[in-house]
Amino acid sequence: MGSIVTQIYTNFLNIKKTNRILKDKSEILCCKTIFLIVYLQRKTKVHTMFDFDQYLGFLAFLSILTLGFWLMIFLLTFAVPYWVVGSALEHFKEKRDAKKAKAEQA
Repeated sequence: MGSIVTQIYTNFLNIKKTNRILKDKSEILCCKTIFLIVYLQRKTKVHTMFDFDQYLGFLAFLSILTLGFWLMIFLLTFAVPYWVVGSALEHFKEKRDAKKAKAEQA
């Protein structure tokens, strides 16, 4: 069906290029048919959002984004507080040890 439409449309374009006036009823009917076919093809054309390689790239992007999101959640809820609390405890122990050493010297 597609090759027939292409041939009819090509014939119509050739007629249009030569600026020939359509005289015969069959030519007029043919032109109306062409416009109807082209109109229906444009209205019923299925538009795909992505090609397959774009789809794979989009999935890779979503995967990396999701991994980054969960990594950030882990860092903010566990790793950073663990580091801050551990650092504070170590600092307090050093201060306590320094006070003990100073008390022993005096």
